Amino acid sequence: MESYNEDIAINYFIPEVNKDDFGPMSHALKDFFARSYEVHLDEVLPCPIGDAYVCFHSPVERERFLDGTIRFDSHYQLHFAKHDEGCNAKIQHMNREAWVMLMCFPEDAKNNNAFRKAVAGFGLLRYWHDTNNHARIVVKVNLKEDSVIPHGVVVSDVLPPRACSWTCPFFVVRRKPVTPLDSEDPVPPNDPVETGF
Repeated sequence: MESYNEDIAINYFIPEVNKDDFGPMSHALKDFFARSYEVHLDEVLPCPIGDAYVCFHSPVERERFLDGTIRFDSHYQLHFAKHDEGCNAKIQHMNREAWVMLMCFPEDAKNNNAFRKAVAGFGLLRYWHDTNNHARIVVKVNLKEDSVIPHGVVVSDVLPPRACSWTCPFFVVRRKPVTPLDSEDPVPPNDPVETGF
């Protein structure tokens, strides 16, 4: 997924604001940021999982308000979250990877989006090997620990007035756990450093 909206945040009022009061609240929010922080908000839009989507001028402006709580007035506090880290987001650790061979995949559907949709039920597409072989295609997929690779997938294409679908078998070529990278070099011992000179 590409990151295009790094200037948007989800605004939460504490306590919550009634959705019927969105108009006055959005004007008050714009006025508050202009007066208190000299930040002019581009837009304040309704948000189904918070009180508002707030569009700042830049990701740098948004970053100023992400960590912490702001006193709005004597009755309210404000809290911001990144637009893609709201209460509907869930972190999933992908700790396995597999090379999977898809058989009889339709030639006209051999593209990133089609392969991403084909493996979406059990993992995330990392890579697909482009080849002249029309019978099979090999893809690399990241998996959660409890993911089960199915025996096949149904690929469909809607061509009005009909829909066409193909059943494509899966064969696991190789699977292994993902080895996380070390965050930094190990701490050296307290002994004197030996140079060998």
